Amino acid sequence: MKIPGRFSGYLEVSASKVKPDVALLPTDIAMVLRYWEKRRGDAFAPAWRDFDMSGFPAWVISLAVVVDILREPLDFVYRYWGPERTRLHGRDYTGASIFDVEPHEINDKVAAEYHALIEERAPLLFISRSQVDPDQADGKENAAPIRFKTFRLPLSDDGENVTHAFAIEFDREGDDNRLGFYRHQKNGD
Repeated sequence: MKIPGRFSGYLEVSASKVKPDVALLPTDIAMVLRYWEKRRGDAFAPAWRDFDMSGFPAWVISLAVVVDILREPLDFVYRYWGPERTRLHGRDYTGASIFDVEPHEINDKVAAEYHALIEERAPLLFISRSQVDPDQADGKENAAPIRFKTFRLPLSDDGENVTHAFAIEFDREGDDNRLGFYRHQKNGD
């Protein structure tokens, strides 16, 4: 599945969805998947109360998010926002909707990924790319593409619906570009 890109005149974002293969995942991410599998037992997903991140490597916890999936109206609200994500974004989004995260150009992509997680009720891996319009960038270094993978795991408190999600970004390329972009957004430039 290809999640369509969006170009706002400033930033284009796109992602491709693939089924995660534990043999191809980095060791720490594979460990998270094995933990998730163990905690879920025969259910399609473990409950949030049974999913304890404290045994995960520090870098995973630092880049992780946990999202509460609210219904009627459907929304995705950050229950946990890792400290490294705060450094990258310049803000802690704990308690905020995904639609509040800047840059807003990424919100449709992130929402589409959570919709896919709800529909498939299974771990999903997204390979993403974002590109700032070179004419809008404040320097060539900020126009370079940013690439990353996001691993999303469903959690279910009722055994039938995805009620929460755990997500971690990894294999990030272009973080210096991302920092420049987020600073640009934060300053309202």
